[in-house]
Amino acid sequence: MTRMHHGTESMTGKIIASVATAFVLAGLGLWHSVLDSLVAFAGLHTGRTPYGYVDWLGWLGWAVLGNVVGGLLLTTALRLVRSAPMLTNAAAPAARAGHPEA
Repeated sequence: MTRMHHGTESMTGKIIASVATAFVLAGLGLWHSVLDSLVAFAGLHTGRTPYGYVDWLGWLGWAVLGNVVGGLLLTTALRLVRSAPMLTNAAAPAARAGHPEA
């Protein structure tokens, strides 16, 4: 969603991206690690949950691992692969600047 927001100046496009993302997360009942972790942590403070702090920390560990894998491998690595030609072309003029014969 962040990429969609940065990729357009259209307020309508930004609103559609936000509503669509909210629908996917909340409307379809999907888990969101940050939001659900906050809800679970708040539930711990009521003392009425069937789980404890150790259970919550175990779940949080899996959520962090999933976010790291998703963020580094699925997002960053794919962006680097997609951007490699642009990065190579951008570096070429700088390399030639120091070597007039290049």
